[in-house]
Amino acid sequence: MKLIFLHGFLSSPLSQKAQDTAQWMREQGLGESFICPTIPMEPEAAANMLRDLLTPLDGDFCLVGSSLGGFFATWAVETFGGRAVLVNPAVQPYHLIDQYLGEQKNYQTGENSPY
Repeated sequence: MKLIFLHGFLSSPLSQKAQDTAQWMREQGLGESFICPTIPMEPEAAANMLRDLLTPLDGDFCLVGSSLGGFFATWAVETFGGRAVLVNPAVQPYHLIDQYLGEQKNYQTGENSPY
């Protein structure tokens, strides 16, 4: 089984939660079972990335979703099976998106979003 950490909007695999989870998995001897992909800022690209990642796993995964990653984790479990743990999930991000219209900067990577 894979443990897959899904970070939030404007975050990355470099986030403290992702790094702490990766370290804990290594300490348990499970480092090879941990995946923390970079989630694209564009929603359709994020969905496609998750589809490509999760489809071959045939439901043999657990997602840890933080913030917007929690929203994606909920969608992914409903779509591809598996299990999920949600950490402060964005349950209705479509109600919050207006405050993020326009260019945004990723906290860890410095990448700018074109939205």
